[in-house]
Amino acid sequence: MGIREKLNHHPSIGLGLVVIAAAVASFVIYRSIRASHPNRETLQFYTVDDGKSWFVDDADKIPPFEKDGKMAVKAMLFECAGAGEPFVGYLERYNDSAHKQMVDLKEKAKSSKQDLLNNIGTIQGLMLNGIERKRPGDKAWVQGNVEVKCPDGSSAGLARVIAD
Repeated sequence: MGIREKLNHHPSIGLGLVVIAAAVASFVIYRSIRASHPNRETLQFYTVDDGKSWFVDDADKIPPFEKDGKMAVKAMLFECAGAGEPFVGYLERYNDSAHKQMVDLKEKAKSSKQDLLNNIGTIQGLMLNGIERKRPGDKAWVQGNVEVKCPDGSSAGLARVIAD
């Protein structure tokens, strides 16, 4: 009896092989994506001086947070083709209410992973509606997107976090 006949008589074997192949393919895709961005999930740029300078720290920080006695916020760095050094295109932080909720959820998650899973919808809502942005030098923080342009007017590309 050949393979095809065995699969016809035992369709559950064929289904099992398909599930295993899909799982292996998913794992390979996940690993290749993660390998191409090794630090994206663990590191982030931050600033304490309105984007004049920046530093790299853990991506799990909830901005604003205190760093060396100053308030740090996320610094979104951009690069322009042929334009040398990266620059801070805009700053990002949680508003007061969203910040408090995110800190509370993070504390709960330390004690139970289930709490974090039960609050995924809340976390996504806070990330969508509780984040404020501003360009360096602007006075007001706004909710929504901030357009970033290169000095020549072209679109800027987000810089990659590179660990030392």
